[in-house]
Amino acid sequence: MINNCEKYKVTYATIEDRTEIHELWNNYILRGRFGHDWEAIQYHAFGNNEKIYENCIVIRDGDIIVSAIALIPMTLKLIGEKMPIGVITGVVTRPEYRCIGLMTKLMNYAIVEMEKRKYILSILWGYRDRYARFGYEICGRQNAYYIPKRKFENITNEQKANIHDISTFNLTEVKEKLFCEAIHLTIDDLINYSHRVFKRALVKTYIYYHTDHMALVTVNAAPNPSEKKLEVLYKSGNFEGVLVLLSWLMADSNYEECIVYAPSFLGKEDKDFYDFYEWLVTKHMCNIRINNFKALMNYLAPYISERIDTNKEIFELSMRRDEKIETRRLNRNNTDVPYKYYGEYSDIEMVRIIFGPERPCELPFIYSKDLMLTQLFPIPFYLTPFEGL
Repeated sequence: MINNCEKYKVTYATIEDRTEIHELWNNYILRGRFGHDWEAIQYHAFGNNEKIYENCIVIRDGDIIVSAIALIPMTLKLIGEKMPIGVITGVVTRPEYRCIGLMTKLMNYAIVEMEKRKYILSILWGYRDRYARFGYEICGRQNAYYIPKRKFENITNEQKANIHDISTFNLTEVKEKLFCEAIHLTIDDLINYSHRVFKRALVKTYIYYHTDHMALVTVNAAPNPSEKKLEVLYKSGNFEGVLVLLSWLMADSNYEECIVYAPSFLGKEDKDFYDFYEWLVTKHMCNIRINNFKALMNYLAPYISERIDTNKEIFELSMRRDEKIETRRLNRNNTDVPYKYYGEYSDIEMVRIIFGPERPCELPFIYSKDLMLTQLFPIPFYLTPFEGL
């Protein structure tokens, strides 16, 4: 057993580390599934510095990298406003170096780095129990609609002629017309984001393009031949167009059922799916950490002020983390107005108050001390399954 975590130093990766980190992620996280996707995502993992890969942090033992983490800068859209955030991904440690505190050391380093970079929030994909001690809590929800094959009907030759691979389309036009806009929270503004999402080696995206109906679905590019379930990772467009694409994909296949991953009831399309599927499973999408509570509340201030009169009422929230308490008060005139609402919560509780988790959930719901808070929060949101590494 290797021990003495203190002797290992945290550094940024260098250009020479690219292949070794790739192998670590491929062997211990994706287990051989990286494929050609590596070329599509390396920019986001490693940044644009030729000498120091500024988004990848590592620990070495001599000449070998024993633990690594990627801290990827992204832009988050929250209540219509954009904010800088840090996404933690690529968390890996060689098996023989585990359980001695290396990943804790890297996570704490990344958290300090996010504070320096002024990332207001952080998103992480992973097990809640593993990362809750760092201030992360599960949020977001995704419905998996299960549809048996017998529900689908054969499509016409005219409909088939209107089905195309996305490689034949202008992605900017596709994004403008088919990206779901009815969501509260999304990650956007990435370099070549559309290409990374829809032209990955691991997925295939098809478009149904018709004057009356337009839709898009993304599925696994090379499913296991014995697989009995067609997994639809992303869908957008009107229900009729999506149904044509799903019917086409299910026809002449060995699939017994179709699973459509989607946000929960964001519009008419999902209400149509409500009548079409036979059962669903709800799961949570990611973990959120509040890095800077006051800055987050500044972003939310217009949203809160639209719902309460801050000329007449004081709204004050405090977040507690370890021994530190951050407080944000909303009162435009700063007069001796009696408190309408005051609340103090831990960092984990604050994530659950502001961002969910929505019901149903295995976690207990955090009840506010005042009805006003329940009228403001939680802010529902959804992240596509493409956001993680």
